[in-house]
Order: sequence, then structure tokens, then C-alpha cells
Amino acid sequence: MRLNNRKGFTLIELLVVVLIIGILASIAVPQYFKAVEKARVGEATSALASIRAAADRYFANTGTYPITYGKLDIVYRDSSGKNMTGTGALLKFFNVTLGQGDNTATATRVGTSGTYGLYTIKIDYRTGGLTIANGKCRTEDCNSLIDQ
Repeated sequence: MRLNNRKGFTLIELLVVVLIIGILASIAVPQYFKAVEKARVGEATSALASIRAAADRYFANTGTYPITYGKLDIVYRDSSGKNMTGTGALLKFFNVTLGQGDNTATATRVGTSGTYGLYTIKIDYRTGGLTIANGKCRTEDCNSLIDQ
């Protein structure tokens, strides 16, 4: 009598493992994209905080907030390396513009950001408050990108 002693996994066992991996991936991938987008938002909030500090220094000297980069004591450069002197500067993932008389600066997402779409982040020079707006993503998702 010969014993049939095979070693290995059955098809059912393999399918269960693939199913478990699929479930874990469906939970992890959205969290990964949120973490990546939140890191990219860090670029914009850092730039907006620098602009606000420079605008506050300008306000302390002149009594008005600046409406062009040429008035600030910080430098942003365009893709060709020239200093920005107008109202907009292009970062890696955001286009940052100074408000025209409304005491704000706005960072608008460029390119595609998948789930979050093309949103904008605005800072008020007087309060330092950040607000985020977008017509594409759900409000709670957009607001979770900025830590207040």
C-alpha cells in the first residue's frame, strides 16, 4: 500500500490568502494616497506661512499688505530661475498667488491629485487662518488635508 503524502497548499487556501491580501490593500491604498496628498499640502502651507510672515513684515513698515512678490523680502523663482515679481509663483504642486487687496494669498493645486481634484488653500494675513475649497472632493476630505 502506497501513501499519497503530498505537501503544498490547496486551491482554497490560496484563494483565502489572496482574498485577505485584497481586503487589506483596499483599506491601505486610500490611506496611502491621503498621506501623499497631505505631504504635498505641506509644500503649500509652508509657502503660505512664509508669505504671511513676509507680508506681516511689509505691513509693519508700510501699513498696507503687498499685492506683488517684488514687495516681499522673500524670493520665489519660476521654472526658468527668474525671480517672481508679479502676483503668482509656481511651486512643484501648487500655484501661489497673492490676493489683490483682500489681504490673502492662495495656493491652487496644479496637475491632477486623483481623489482630491484641483483644490485651493487660502491664508488670511491678519488671522493666519487657512481655509481649503474644492468643488470636486468631499469637504471632510479636503479639510483633513490641513492641520489647524
